[in-house]
Amino acid sequence: MGKLLMFIKNLDRRIIFLFIAIAVIVTLINPMYLEISISKNAKTFLGELDKINENDNVIVSFDYAASGEPELKPMSYGILYRLFQRKAKVVMMGFWDQGPSLADQTVKEVIAKFEKDHPDRKIVYGKDYINIGYKAGGFTVIINMSKAIKEIFTTDKNGDDIGSFEIMNKIEKLSDIKMVFALTGGNNGLLDIWLPFASQQYNIPVAGGCTSVSAPQFYQYMNSGQLKGLLDGFKTAAELLKAIEYTDFETKKTANLLSKEIHKIADVQSIVHLIIMLFIIIANVSYLYEKKQGNQ
Repeated sequence: MGKLLMFIKNLDRRIIFLFIAIAVIVTLINPMYLEISISKNAKTFLGELDKINENDNVIVSFDYAASGEPELKPMSYGILYRLFQRKAKVVMMGFWDQGPSLADQTVKEVIAKFEKDHPDRKIVYGKDYINIGYKAGGFTVIINMSKAIKEIFTTDKNGDDIGSFEIMNKIEKLSDIKMVFALTGGNNGLLDIWLPFASQQYNIPVAGGCTSVSAPQFYQYMNSGQLKGLLDGFKTAAELLKAIEYTDFETKKTANLLSKEIHKIADVQSIVHLIIMLFIIIANVSYLYEKKQGNQ
């Protein structure tokens, strides 16, 4: 037993990486579709989405780059789909220069799925949603939006006069926004712009999503009630997608947004975490055994 523990303790880290690589490949080829339980965070976030009523104006801020898309795109997909279900008026924007372009790609996929599921409804640009693009300036943008949105955002992402769109007829300043949903890949977003200024200074409710690695810094704001909802990584994004239901137009059965592709990736994440936990346990057992032997 002792020799085995010492062997594992001195195992080349490349062997561990190989174990993880094999686990990822095997799981992707033969997914298990493990059960996904909907966590409190996902339920709370869905509850915030469901507080949005027909014709309410909301902002969805895409404050991330392509590097954050694997975790944050499933969140934005679910958020946009649910907001369209609620018949909200959606204003998309971003404090990251890549954000609005990623928003366009995501909303295109959401609309294709939504209109297939709801053939009696058409999502129209300029009426049901708009992309007002990227704006540099951080918190100064929020301050100016509190006075007159159309003065700081004079055109949409495509360069068309923002005042020419129907959706903007009832949006003059930040106080006309019911809620902000901000997806953040780092600085210049949820933590240092939307929360301290839109939420704390102008009393606009804010909920958001972040990558798993940055999640711990957001929990204090969630616990204090300053952040109304938090999707803390890919797993919670998958849970939200599972929680969002609709009636399949063809089968007339209740379905959800959790695709096989997302479910497969969630499986990979679970298996990799399990392997890492196993090696951590083995390392600690090896350490305790070596310490015990040294005391004898």
